[in-house]
Order: sequence, then C-alpha cells, then structure tokens
Amino acid sequence: MLVNEIKEYKVNIQGRKEPLVLRLDFEALIKMHKVYGNAFLLIYDFTANSNLENLPKLMCCMAKEEISEQEIKDKLLVNFSTIDTLASIVNNLIGSELIQEREFEVTSEEKKEQVKVK
Repeated sequence: MLVNEIKEYKVNIQGRKEPLVLRLDFEALIKMHKVYGNAFLLIYDFTANSNLENLPKLMCCMAKEEISEQEIKDKLLVNFSTIDTLASIVNNLIGSELIQEREFEVTSEEKKEQVKVK
C-alpha cells in the first residue's frame, strides 16, 4: 500500500440522486474517534468479529458528505448481495494492513487492569 493512496467507492443509496462517496482517510478516522470512541476498535470489531452493526457507523464516517447512521440504516436495501458487497467495499477501504490478526490492549480506568480484545 502506498502511503498516500486513498481509494474511493461510489455507493448508490435509495432516495439519493448522487451516489455516496466512501473513503477511509484521516478525516474519517477522526470522525469515528469523536463519534464512537476508539476508531481502531470499531474497525477491528467489524472486520474480526463480522459485527454488521458497525457497517452503517463506518459508512457514515467514511462518507465525504454529511449523512447520518440512521439515514444509512433506513435507506439501505437489506439482502445478502447488498450486505456482502458493502462489507467487501468497507473491508477493501480498510485494507489488509489493518485487519491482520492483532491484539488490541485496552486498559480499564476503573479497575486498572488490562483487557485483551481479540
């Protein structure tokens, strides 16, 4: 992967004239961090645990225009092909460098003990 190589995907969403442009850049990571907490744990949970609840969260943060998570949930057609394609797009945007098996260590502030997330 090149350092400044940023891929984009255009996704048609029901009820929108223009396709939604998705890209994972530093702005998207910052938005994920501000809105959902640790961006890397959100990405890891989606990729390693196949947590589909995170797909709309990731998409709204990767969108180049303002769109809410709820709008994505409401307007996406739900069928296997659509979900599979969107998951593939998001995984491709994330890239294999971030989804290789790794352990994230999270420190609990209350109990002061380390928790390993796999």
